[in-house]
Amino acid sequence: MTNDLHDLLEAAIIILDDAVSGKNDKRDKQVEEERHILDDAVSGKNEHVTLDKNQIKSVELPKPCNGPLYAGWSPANYLCKVVEEIGEVGEAFDAYDRDPGDMEKWGHLMEECCDGIVALTGLMDCLGCDEGARQSFMRGVNKSNATRDNGKRFKE
Repeated sequence: MTNDLHDLLEAAIIILDDAVSGKNDKRDKQVEEERHILDDAVSGKNEHVTLDKNQIKSVELPKPCNGPLYAGWSPANYLCKVVEEIGEVGEAFDAYDRDPGDMEKWGHLMEECCDGIVALTGLMDCLGCDEGARQSFMRGVNKSNATRDNGKRFKE
């Protein structure tokens, strides 16, 4: 991904995060402008940046479990849930590791991994870290990991 494309997408994400979180009272106008920028990149109308449609991916973000069932939960309750879910990841991994060709066991392991992500998201939400902040932290961690260990943490 070129730096121009990376910068464009980073700006789009920040503006969209602000719009979703309500931090930007001009969100409708800016989101529309950002959509035009991305549309121009995809269609080739942007002379500086082009974006292949295959580079735009659908994203399903984890939703924190913060409904009425969890009313009154403390951060410690959420942390215990994280530990419980990670334990279930370990159990599912053990079953998969004994039979790595079993796609049902692989699928179960992947579902337990997602449950762990949701539990962590719930903990973060309980501690006041909303979706925009979680995305901001994630960008920072990804950016840091991209440069650590001589840039060898991620595949090209």
